[in-house]
Amino acid sequence: EDLNNYKTYSKRISELLHTMVGPSERMGLDEHFIDITKQVEDEISKMTDEELKNLRFSGPFYPNEETFSECKCGCEQRLMVGSQMAKKIRAKILEDLKLTCSVGIAHNKLLAKLVGQVNKPNNQTTLAPTSAEVFMADLKDLRSITGIGGRTASRIEELGVKTIEDLQKCPSDKLQKKFGADMAAKLKEMAMGCDTSEVKPSGKPKTVGLEDSCRPISIRSDAQEKFRALLSRLVIQIQDDGRIPQSIKVTVRKYD
Repeated sequence: EDLNNYKTYSKRISELLHTMVGPSERMGLDEHFIDITKQVEDEISKMTDEELKNLRFSGPFYPNEETFSECKCGCEQRLMVGSQMAKKIRAKILEDLKLTCSVGIAHNKLLAKLVGQVNKPNNQTTLAPTSAEVFMADLKDLRSITGIGGRTASRIEELGVKTIEDLQKCPSDKLQKKFGADMAAKLKEMAMGCDTSEVKPSGKPKTVGLEDSCRPISIRSDAQEKFRALLSRLVIQIQDDGRIPQSIKVTVRKYD
């Protein structure tokens, strides 16, 4: 499959985000994490008392805006401003690139990723920090948690733990016997919606490359034709990247 167009638009999205809010952590072709803590605080510092009083959330709210428990740390205002920024980002991506997207606004990466999937494909959702545990339980499926794949989920289910809520309630010593202390603690934290990992801005990848699968090739002319097609696409990527390549690496996977 030719992913050149996907890569081109992915790069343009990264550039747009960098211009609007700053560096982002790029995950694959179609996902970014952005730490907007400083931008939000700067925005709030410029607002008048009247503007702060009239702040509202943009887009859906989990579980609902009325249940938000206001706290003294000011997280409600920060999340409101964050939701307004998310609305502007989505509008700019739609205007410039004609693409829709979904956004999750939360106080850590795990929750932002998961709550962003609630109102896909063209909306955003803000999560109340006090509702993290309930939100995770509502997801039910263990495999919904980023970092828990099929194999790990199967091992957890061997303990009689079938849902995320079950994992939240599972005694730590029971998990430790199966997974060890460190992994058991990590599983409990994820089930509760806890995530202390930081957003790590992505730089340019060290390499520019592509690959393609094809039918078995045994004729020289067919191999040359395949190389020409790959190199034509590679040249376009190199031109877009702007750096001068120093070497080229060719990988051939033998048909078995």
